[in-house]
Amino acid sequence: FQVFFSATSGQTLSSPSLIVNPTKGVVGTPSTVAGNGFKPSSLITLQYDGATISTPTSNSTGGFSVSFGIPKSTSGSHVISATDGATTLTKTFKVVAKITETPVKAKVGTVVSITGTGFAANSQITVTFGGSAISTNPTTVTTDSTGSFGASYSVPNMPAGTKYTVQAIDASGNSAK
Repeated sequence: FQVFFSATSGQTLSSPSLIVNPTKGVVGTPSTVAGNGFKPSSLITLQYDGATISTPTSNSTGGFSVSFGIPKSTSGSHVISATDGATTLTKTFKVVAKITETPVKAKVGTVVSITGTGFAANSQITVTFGGSAISTNPTTVTTDSTGSFGASYSVPNMPAGTKYTVQAIDASGNSAK
């Protein structure tokens, strides 16, 4: 059994590697994927859950770096892969749920819009205000296939000047405050 290695121009060959930073966050999180040891000056196909997100060209030593925002996706682990056609490496990124409210501060009776990302797909959402479920519009809030939703609620009658936490929870237990 014989193994032959060759390098040209004094290049050192290294094992391919892939780094994703960060590895956890909400939809839209800026993420950088860096690779080394891929085929030099080759097209790299970078995918998120099988969908191509970028096609950089590796440098003369097989390295590359790409930054992108995490696309709409459900809560949990998602596969990020890089391939040059001969080598394919994968890493995971964990999406966590997030909600956004507009306005952030409101008086009793004010209608507040609430949107969420990173929840389970096609899941019913319960919105709580100060730990108690509240009525929403639409009455039944359900996420789409990417784990996103939109709804509104009226601020319930509470003592003035008191801060309350709003939380959204899906049927799988994913939640965001």
